[in-house]
Amino acid sequence: THDVVVKILVADALGMNMDRINRIWVTHASISVIEYGDGLPYLTSLSEACHLGRLETVRERQKAI
Repeated sequence: THDVVVKILVADALGMNMDRINRIWVTHASISVIEYGDGLPYLTSLSEACHLGRLETVRERQKAI
């Protein structure tokens, strides 16, 4: 996924300022789920990567920006 787009959507759902989106960690090719209902949005899953296998989910192999 394009991690910046995911970070913006997650930050918006959580009511965060956009200047803090770099505090959200999103793994490449991961799945994040935001549920929108009658009230506030709920972040039900963030950066889920179990479908990728062990090697792709090791955070130490990724560079943070």
